[in-house]
Amino acid sequence: MQAISLQNKFESLQKKIQSMGEVLVAFSGGVDSTFLLGTARDVLGEKVTALTAVSASLSQAEKKFALDTARQMKVRHLLVDSQEIEKEAYAQNPVNRCYFCKSELYRLCREKADELNISWIVDGFNKDDEKDWRPGFKAKMENNIHSPLLEAGLFKEEIRTLAKAMNLPVWDKPASPCLASRVPYGIRINPEVLGKIERLEEFAKNYGFRNFRVRYHEKIVRLEVTPDDLEKAVNENFRNEWIGQCKKEGFNFVTLDLEGFRSGRLNEGVT
Repeated sequence: MQAISLQNKFESLQKKIQSMGEVLVAFSGGVDSTFLLGTARDVLGEKVTALTAVSASLSQAEKKFALDTARQMKVRHLLVDSQEIEKEAYAQNPVNRCYFCKSELYRLCREKADELNISWIVDGFNKDDEKDWRPGFKAKMENNIHSPLLEAGLFKEEIRTLAKAMNLPVWDKPASPCLASRVPYGIRINPEVLGKIERLEEFAKNYGFRNFRVRYHEKIVRLEVTPDDLEKAVNENFRNEWIGQCKKEGFNFVTLDLEGFRSGRLNEGVT
């Protein structure tokens, strides 16, 4: 079977978006939704609206990035308050937590789309998402949300390649899922927990770490960094400051994961 070229996939994506006429994009500011938004803008012009859901699970840095990116792309951008963290089913942090988050996101998208008389709502699901645990996919199907990147057969690295060709600032941006993804399933989520994670990740980012995660284990905090950054993580200056910050946030034990950073780590073993 002949492989489909990247150019053919991109043209298929453009045709799909063109056929929609006008779209509302569920926009997180990540690589996938930004590339989708940029493609939709190029194809449909002003008939594109971006919507970002704002809650305690979205860091202030990611919110600012989404705002700045949409402004640079000159698209209409809506910020809508999301209340998923107030829902008990979400706060309990079950293995299908993302279902409740996405259900809330898509409900907000549907409300705004109806208000603006937009028939099509699209998101950034892609082919790589089929390989991971994605309970939010069920919510997508229930709310009739379309995934043009998935339908075009685009994988993450292909999306990065196309985003770079389009001069989008996110083409090499590290993945940054919601703050709740740092909490193992079964540990209750609340704004206080997410605030601790956000502040510590901002501290590590300011220290020069790029691909990393701060994992919350109640009284234990675990730092995951790439193998290239292990030496930096055990440097005495960083180590002393990091321990101080973690103790300040109320953690009793401060750990460094020797296996290193791996996206989706807490989904491993979930079926």
